[in-house]
Amino acid sequence: MEIKEQISNFKSMVKGKMIDLPEVSKVQNRNIENEDLQDRLVSIPCDYNVEFPNEQYDDIFLFAVIHQESQINVNRFMEKRKLKKV
Repeated sequence: MEIKEQISNFKSMVKGKMIDLPEVSKVQNRNIENEDLQDRLVSIPCDYNVEFPNEQYDDIFLFAVIHQESQINVNRFMEKRKLKKV
């Protein structure tokens, strides 16, 4: 099953927000638009080392952060934003 179908199968109240570097976010938003998923997904340009949105999220997945940053930087990032490790 393709990602578009998987996302479409979720309840309409489920929304996703990706936060990524500006160059990556631009490509992500173009792909989201090509798949007609703008009502469910959005990519926000952001450098997490400089700033991070101050919104409440149900879940945050730190895929690239975990793989490319040291454990010390990841812990600092999470403590600064009061995120819980799961």
